[in-house]
Amino acid sequence: PENQDIDGVLNWWKRFGVIFSLWMITTDFSARFDNDDIPFKIFWGIWGIGSLSMMIHSTGGPGSRNAPTFAYSVGYLYGLLALQYFRHGFWLKRCRLFCLLEGLVCSFLFVIACIAGGTSDSFTREGLLVLLAFGYPLAGVIASLGVEIQRLLFHFGEPPEEALAKLSVPIYVPYLIKRYSAFPGMVLGQITLAIALNPDIGFGDTQGLYRALSVGFVLLVLMKFFLFDVNYVDEKDHAMNRGESSRLVFQLIFPLAVGGQALLGTGIALLVRISGKFSVPVDGNFAFWLTCSCFALFLALRVVITKLSAV
Repeated sequence: PENQDIDGVLNWWKRFGVIFSLWMITTDFSARFDNDDIPFKIFWGIWGIGSLSMMIHSTGGPGSRNAPTFAYSVGYLYGLLALQYFRHGFWLKRCRLFCLLEGLVCSFLFVIACIAGGTSDSFTREGLLVLLAFGYPLAGVIASLGVEIQRLLFHFGEPPEEALAKLSVPIYVPYLIKRYSAFPGMVLGQITLAIALNPDIGFGDTQGLYRALSVGFVLLVLMKFFLFDVNYVDEKDHAMNRGESSRLVFQLIFPLAVGGQALLGTGIALLVRISGKFSVPVDGNFAFWLTCSCFALFLALRVVITKLSAV
């Protein structure tokens, strides 16, 4: 309730960006190297512990007691990812330069997160979290520059396509598409739980509560309709398979689309509390603005994502 303003929304986007950048970088790694060997099973097991800690401590404002632990948890996960890249670079000569570069990027993000967790200055911490929120595009730019520099230094006379095939590590696009498709579904499920499992305790108007829940349910069905049923795109026609420019645009706007979807759920939950006359005060203007603006953002980005794919 105390974060129902623009500052609260910006703080939410900051932490969402940190989490989503980490998720995108990890997914990118998995689409290149993931397998079923024992080190990977151990890796994902201890990864889950850090991920749980990160999510538990993701709430609160810049000065909250959760902020340092949130930053440390992010650093822990980037540290694990850096070790995995270095492990692959050590054993796979073909991938050595690529893994070294990606491992150094993850190590840099690990250091930034640890500094953010260790500082007592909340302003400095929030600035470092902004940098971590742009971790995924930053990692992509650095990796692309590194590959290009290597091509110019060691494969200057070769055709660019052949040189890039030697320097970069192929990515398994079908796996990446499935992971990207699963994330909006998970967010939709979390929104549904957040709205449907609101207890009666604290509500003063049961009829208003159920009316608001009905409207929220209709909006969720519409979101599901636009996410999975309108202009279904086959895997081979996905934006990830339509060239570098389409892939880049998709990967840049995809986090905004998922974030807008998640914030829309927050707006619906606030409207439910208003209609149910919840005991904790809710800013009605803010709740309506958040719900409408996020739904508009969600629809606009879904149109762009659909246009990026061949239908």
